[in-house]
Amino acid sequence: MPRKHPLLSAGYTSLLIAVLLPVGALSHANAPFPHRFKLETRWEATVQSKGLSFSLAACPDGTVYAMYDQNLKVIGTDGKTIEDDSLATMGVPIAPIACDAQKKLFVADNQLSIFEPRTQGGFKLTSKAPLNVFVVRLLVAQDGSIYGITAEPVPSLIAISDSGKEVLLRKENPNANAPRLMIAATSSEDRGCGLAWDGVEHRVAYIFPEESKIEFWKETEDVFKRKALPASKQFEPLVCPPLRQSDLVSLPNGQFARTRIETSEIADVYNRRYLDVLDGSLSPVARPVPTDAALFGSSDDGSLYFVAFRDNRMSITKQELVEDDTTPAN
Repeated sequence: MPRKHPLLSAGYTSLLIAVLLPVGALSHANAPFPHRFKLETRWEATVQSKGLSFSLAACPDGTVYAMYDQNLKVIGTDGKTIEDDSLATMGVPIAPIACDAQKKLFVADNQLSIFEPRTQGGFKLTSKAPLNVFVVRLLVAQDGSIYGITAEPVPSLIAISDSGKEVLLRKENPNANAPRLMIAATSSEDRGCGLAWDGVEHRVAYIFPEESKIEFWKETEDVFKRKALPASKQFEPLVCPPLRQSDLVSLPNGQFARTRIETSEIADVYNRRYLDVLDGSLSPVARPVPTDAALFGSSDDGSLYFVAFRDNRMSITKQELVEDDTTPAN
């Protein structure tokens, strides 16, 4: 029987450093990594969907929220549908969402809405506040702190209070989107967005839109003493399409996982998607794992959550990394 990913066990200690390192060598699939893993599906939930307008979030316990076609579906930890509500009755659009340990639902576009699940079913709006900028990625940390990535006027990492105050933490380097030299028949399409919480070092890991580099932010003071962001009228909600570009999620003990696409110059049908597992210093700990779906979330037990569209159906899967004993590692 395959063994579950050993690096997710409590006994493993990641090497964590404070410097910011690019993930530039992840496309070297033949590197002699000590581990080889594969993904095994634990459950699959399929829903009919007419288009690619959707937003997904995985709660720490493995509950999944799926917004699509004006619906909000709640999928339980066993993969079965718990609820299927109308977004129209909730008064929210399809927008970036996040979920915390109490399974509260956070929705952010040009306003921040917070919903609590009712014991009898459904959700209750507990907080609603306007935002000055449009959020394209949303994160709720273990301590309840709220973070977002905004694309306008330039990609930025922000902190958001419950009252809707937004504070700038870091802006993208204006020279970040310089063209990269193509030196091979295939290239790695590993550009962002991404936003994850490192529970070991208590820091935010993020990837700006159209960037490939993972960076960290760690708070050293009360950021909400700073001046709030001014209002922006430039909204770009599609700057981070979820199926095409990489995403970033956290794993136990300070690890991370991200997806990327090896693009082919011949045709898109030859593109291949991989999952990379990184330690706290952003070094790969295993060979890239092939996958045909987009990563969108993780849970406290190290499970990963993916989405794929096939024949007007949205397929959401819970998968686990296990040892691949079929091929000996180099």
